[in-house]
Amino acid sequence: MASKIAAARLESLETLPRAAEYETHIWADYLELLCLANEDREFSKADALDRFRERTRDLGEGGEDLLSGDELSPGEENDKWVQLVDNWFRHLYYRKEAFGAFYPFSFSLSGDVLTVNDPLILENRFYIFLLLSSNLRHVRSVMAYLTSNFEFVSSEALKKLLPANAEVHIFGANALHPGKYTGKLWDKIIALADDLKERVIISEAEFSPHDTGDKGLDVVGWVPFNDPAPGLPIFFAQCGCTHEWVQKQHSSSHSAWNPIMTFLCPPGNIAFIPYCFRNSDGGWHKSGDIHQSLIIDRLRLVQLFRDRLQHFEPLLSHQIVEEILQQREPLF
Repeated sequence: MASKIAAARLESLETLPRAAEYETHIWADYLELLCLANEDREFSKADALDRFRERTRDLGEGGEDLLSGDELSPGEENDKWVQLVDNWFRHLYYRKEAFGAFYPFSFSLSGDVLTVNDPLILENRFYIFLLLSSNLRHVRSVMAYLTSNFEFVSSEALKKLLPANAEVHIFGANALHPGKYTGKLWDKIIALADDLKERVIISEAEFSPHDTGDKGLDVVGWVPFNDPAPGLPIFFAQCGCTHEWVQKQHSSSHSAWNPIMTFLCPPGNIAFIPYCFRNSDGGWHKSGDIHQSLIIDRLRLVQLFRDRLQHFEPLLSHQIVEEILQQREPLF
């Protein structure tokens, strides 16, 4: 396992993200990754203009709508690029204010250059862990560790969200954090229904005897009462580290689990995502992508984890962040 962690590094940074120009949170992530990896730990608006304009023009990278539309004159194209980069940096300015001590970057006096803080404190490393977990295509060699640890971090965040006497457990198969629900999916569902004081209403024949999955439920939490009656406050959660989280958030919802077991009181549905799913004003990037779910994104995770960083420091992902921080390369 140590050799895997030692191999942790940012990869494929030269390729622009397949993101639309208005998806400022994705471009802001990319700028932060480039800043982390760059030899001088800086990345400027001028760097972005030179790098992004060239790769879009020569290689057709970026989102399909990047500088799409009518043919632009050289001057108009330059103005458009300046506007785009200004918008992306505006989102970075928002992050610095919103994340406070957790934000691992600063700006030059002119505001045109993003720089990595020195030294980086534990709060900064936690932010970088969430940044890496949002960009798995750049950390493929260690993505399994990041996603497993993200489920654990999400379970700890749910504990903070719920009262102190709440029960919170990882339900999915997690090699790094095995919990009370293990073995075949059918056995786990039976055990979960028993804990929730509900009944399974689906047949065992509908499950493969080899299925050890989670049926879209990564983390479960409930508030117990000292009586045998059903009707507990229950929360089901999906942890999504890819852009498919929008479609997957339904998998832990009441409508997805209602055919499986009874619920006297429908469970609340939560989607934990490491993305900073925000506009530059702090609102949701696309509220239409939120389907009756409570979204706990990067900003809310930081808010919930302010006094729980002792749970992050021993994780393998903390070591991965340390390895990533050793990587420096000239980007030009």
